[in-house]
Parts: sequence; C-alpha cells; structure tokens
Amino acid sequence: MRALLADDNESSIFSVSNYLETFGIQAICACTRQECLELLEMCNVDVVIVDLVIDGCFSLTCVEKIREKYPSLPVIIWTGYTAEQLPKHILERFIVIYKPYCLEEVRKLIIKQQPL
Repeated sequence: MRALLADDNESSIFSVSNYLETFGIQAICACTRQECLELLEMCNVDVVIVDLVIDGCFSLTCVEKIREKYPSLPVIIWTGYTAEQLPKHILERFIVIYKPYCLEEVRKLIIKQQPL
C-alpha cells in the first residue's frame, strides 16, 4: 500500500512516514500543495492525506483538484482545527484526522481505505 502525505511540517510528516513504513506502508512525502499534485501525477498511490493548511494557506483547492481528477482515490484531511471550526461540506465529503493525532490512528485509517 502507498500513501501520499502532504504537510508543510517536515518533521511531523517524516515521523508519520517512518512509522507507516515499519508496517509496510510506503509513504511518499510532499511539503507543498504543488509538490503534492506533482507527485500524484507521477506516483500510483492508494490514499492521500493532506494538511488543511499548508504554508499558511487553505489546501481546499488542492484537495478539490485531487477529488476531481481521481474521484475514487480516498482523500483524508488532517488539521489542527476542531470539527466546529470546519465548514460542514468538508466534514461531509472527507475523512478528517484532528491534530494532535496518534500515529496508530493514522495507520488504521490508511489501512481502512485499502480495497478488499
């Protein structure tokens, strides 16, 4: 299984990546929205996890582009915002992981997206 992780917090993304790889999940890391979209074009992944805010800007455009171009690809948003602070349409259309998250929670969500 391959997961594309996008977050501008490099230390956070690499700790998640290292944790996932100990369980056989190959993690591909992007530190910008643009890098995320470029890697998605080049790499075959099973799930994408995108931080809601990258470089101080909302990543909804990036997430919407992914959803539009790859409608069957699971997209998970991780965020420091609470459910009450998020627009309702995000909660309805995406799986959301709230920071601080547990690494095991992230792994289980990724595994859950794997087709049977």
